[in-house]
Amino acid sequence: MLRALFVLVLLTGGALAQTDRVSVTAADQAGYTRLVVGFPTAPDWSLGQTDGGLALRIAGPPLRYDVQDTLHSLTSDRITALSQGPATGDLLIALSCACGVQAFVLAARFLVIDIHQSADAGDPRFERALPEP
Repeated sequence: MLRALFVLVLLTGGALAQTDRVSVTAADQAGYTRLVVGFPTAPDWSLGQTDGGLALRIAGPPLRYDVQDTLHSLTSDRITALSQGPATGDLLIALSCACGVQAFVLAARFLVIDIHQSADAGDPRFERALPEP
């Protein structure tokens, strides 16, 4: 029994070590808040609406988003929380407004998400809910 537990711990620890940590930074700009998510390789991503905000879903192996200090530098209240969905692993972005959203990839490894105060400034592609995983 003890041997089986030891093997399980080794296997689980190995899986956790393979999870890539992803940095998430944020800054307020005139009329919008910019999130930048840096990936180890070019991401296959989708972004969509959830109850109370947005979800960023990445295809492939699990990622761990480093969001601990991301919101400290913001002065606006457009983004109220950042977290990781326990079931899906999605990056969850809680919003305080009916914000407009634009997103694009920069230099192949960075996903830029702009959250505008005005819903009119958003891209309609990101107004739909993400399908169930």
